Formats: sequence, C-alpha cells, structure tokens
Amino acid sequence: MKKIDKLVISSFFGPFILTFFITMFVLVMQFLWKYIDDLIGKGLELDIIMKLLFYSSATMVPMAIPLAVLLASLMTFGNFGEHYELVALKSSGVSLFKTMRGLIVGIVFITFGSFYFSNYVLPVANLKFGSLLYDIRQQKPALNIREGIFYNGIEGYSIRIGKKDPDHRTIFDVMIYDHTSGRGSDNVLVAKKGEMYTTENGRFLHLKLYDGSQFQEVKPKGKKKKDKEYKQLRTRFSEWEKIFDLSSFQLTRTDENLFRDHYQMLNLTQLENEMDTLRQAMADRKNTLRGYIKPIFTFVRSSWDSVPPQAYVRQDMEPLSLDSLTRKNKSIILKKVKSQARNVKNYANVVIRDL
Repeated sequence: MKKIDKLVISSFFGPFILTFFITMFVLVMQFLWKYIDDLIGKGLELDIIMKLLFYSSATMVPMAIPLAVLLASLMTFGNFGEHYELVALKSSGVSLFKTMRGLIVGIVFITFGSFYFSNYVLPVANLKFGSLLYDIRQQKPALNIREGIFYNGIEGYSIRIGKKDPDHRTIFDVMIYDHTSGRGSDNVLVAKKGEMYTTENGRFLHLKLYDGSQFQEVKPKGKKKKDKEYKQLRTRFSEWEKIFDLSSFQLTRTDENLFRDHYQMLNLTQLENEMDTLRQAMADRKNTLRGYIKPIFTFVRSSWDSVPPQAYVRQDMEPLSLDSLTRKNKSIILKKVKSQARNVKNYANVVIRDL
C-alpha cells in the first residue's frame, strides 16, 4: 500500500466512525419520537428499554452506513482541498483515481461487511426488536392511582382515593366500586382511612381499609313479585383487606417463533425458500379454483382446460330448452343459476385476494 493510500484511508475512517455514531444517534432519537407513546407510562425496567434501543439501533445500521460514508467522504476530500493537498497531488502527476484508489478499496470492504450484516445479523435484530415492541405495546400502563381520580386499570374494580400521605402508603377518603359480579355497581365500599402498598416483586397490591362501610345489593331468589325486589345490605367494618393480582401489568414475552415468517426476519436463503413455498401455494390455489369451476362451466375452453366439452355431455340426451318448461320451473332454474354464478364470483374474488 502506498503512502497516499494510507493517508486517504486514515483521514477517512476517523470522520466515518464519528459521523456513523452521530447518524445512529439521530435515527435512535427519531425512533424514540415515533414510539414514545408506546413506552410512556408502562413502568418498563431499564434493561428492557436498553434492549429495545439496542435492537432498534441494530436495525438502523444499514441506513446509517451510507450516510456516514457520504459525510465522511465529503469531510475527507474537503479537508484535502482546504489544505491544498489535492492541488499538490495533482501537480505531482497523481490522478484523481489514484488518489481515491485506497478509499474505493476501503468502501468495497465496508460494502461486503454491510451486506453480511444485513443478511445475517439484521433479520435476528428485526425479530428481537419486533417481538419486544409487540409485547410492550400489549402491556397495560403501570399502576398509578392518583388523588381524586377514579382508577379503572384493575379489571372489575374502580378505585378513588381522596388524599395520599407523602409516604404514598397511607390513604384517606377511599371509595371502591366492585363490578366483579357482572351486575354493575352493586357493591360499593367507602372508608375514611387505609393503607396501600405493593409487594417487593410488584406482583400483588395490598389494600387495607379501616373504619368503613360496604353497600351491597342482594340478588333476589324468590319467584313472587315482592321477592324479586333487590335489597341492600349495609355492613360496617373496622378493617377490610383485599389483595389484587398485578401480573397483567408485568411484561410477558411472546414466543418469537410467531414472528419468524415475516419477510423482515428472513435472510436471502430463507427468502428464496419462502418464495418457492408461495409459488407452490399460488399454484395449488389456482388448481382449487379450476376444480371448483370446471363442473359448473363445462362448456368453457381455456389454456388450462384442454378436455373437450363433449366428454361431460351424454350423447343420447336431448338439449334442454327453457321455453319448454313451465313458468314455475323456469323461475326455479334461473334462481339456482344466479345463486351458483354468485357463489362462483364470490369464491373467485376470495382467491384473487389470496393470490
């Protein structure tokens, strides 16, 4: 390698690495702005967020490399021109191609590396990123019961807290609507004071209420009219405790195999195999349509049906004319024909959409 090639390459890779990470930072910020609504309020742990950012960064490498190459090339030869190094090389008899030869070779290696990354690493990164983002989108928002606002995040319950102490454990003026019976707000609890805290693993929510009342409508059991009237049961309690299961608020991972068939998760070899499978599926679907139509439209000749229509018609039978039928039978036949033609059209439209 000549000194001029070493100079160009060494001058290029410094700006290339710098602009690559700057471009990656801009693309990651764009990703955060795009999916910020799916991330806020979910109570995600730091390692989950870092995994998501890591996988998303890997998916952006093929977009960042061309931008980094362009910017680094402009910076490299811009610096050469600013310091009159290009003028010195040209006056020494070095052509522009020889000046760029080392850089061209370096770009070829970057190209092969980018192709290898896109073919083997990118599908795996897309799979990890897609499955993790799907699970985050499906997760419920984090438990956040605020003062004076009814919270309906826990299924079957509506909870309102009038005031919280600074310790976020002691609560006052509590009202709970219990909808688990399926009959609406037939069970209401009110209490002056209580305690609310979650277990260390965040799996359960403990709620203790003190000095309160429970108002519950009792479902009638009798068959008489007066027995069908709802009665209200009022109960006073000094202490009431309820444990809520918060497992639905935790992030649950979906099997990644459910996403493996998407084209973004496949490399070139897998795409070729998938294309062969799709071609076979298309041929099978067309053959199914032909088999469905052939007994109905036996008089149709086309490239896929070389069987003569005489093979489907008995030679000893006289052709049937609608004019020889009664009006009732003619109406019945026409209705059946229309229905059959409509069914064929609908089935053909389904096949067209699938294809």
